[in-house]
Amino acid sequence: MAAAPTPAKIERVLDARMKLAIAGSGVDLCDLTADCAEAAVDAVMARHELPWDEHAFVALEREVREATPQLAADALAVAADILAAAVRVRRRTGALTAVALGPAVHDAEAHLARLAAPGFVRRSGAGRLPDVHRYVRGIEYRLDHLDGDVARDRRRMEAVLPIEHEYAAAAARFDRVPDDLRDVAWTIEELRMSTFAQPLGVEGTASGTRIRREIARVVTESGG
Repeated sequence: MAAAPTPAKIERVLDARMKLAIAGSGVDLCDLTADCAEAAVDAVMARHELPWDEHAFVALEREVREATPQLAADALAVAADILAAAVRVRRRTGALTAVALGPAVHDAEAHLARLAAPGFVRRSGAGRLPDVHRYVRGIEYRLDHLDGDVARDRRRMEAVLPIEHEYAAAAARFDRVPDDLRDVAWTIEELRMSTFAQPLGVEGTASGTRIRREIARVVTESGG
């Protein structure tokens, strides 16, 4: 298979603002670009069945070679935006020191850690990065509106956290989490958007009842 594009080639897409965002996030640029290259190759590979003859292999190798540089560059640009938003979120949580805000701040920081920790590009995949950007901006939106009604935010947490705990318990049943269950995790992210930051947009229909039903279905069908 053709080699992934080198980090040096991918980094050419970065402007000064993007480089500053990455530097301020604490994420290593070389690691980030390598993840973007890997995610780009995975994205191209996902478009095809595994090649079973030389002709199919050569065709797939050609597409990987031709398509991944741009896909990786696009992924890096979005990743820089995600990290810039993450820096803003950390700045906000650091400023929210009132005791009453503690539970919401802790939840926001834990949520951000799931979304934007090192390796997030590889874990999310290139196609999901715009959604991850929206989710991180959703955290920012939530924090910007937190002072207005702390009790409301707590009620919202009480609606979301039990579902996340149910998902975590279901995922823990498996040595390798089934793809269908991984998809539920993204639906939970949309539930968070619907709950905390609806004005920024929600993809699909995310309801606690539907998510619980899907978790139960996947666990039953996968033998968990």
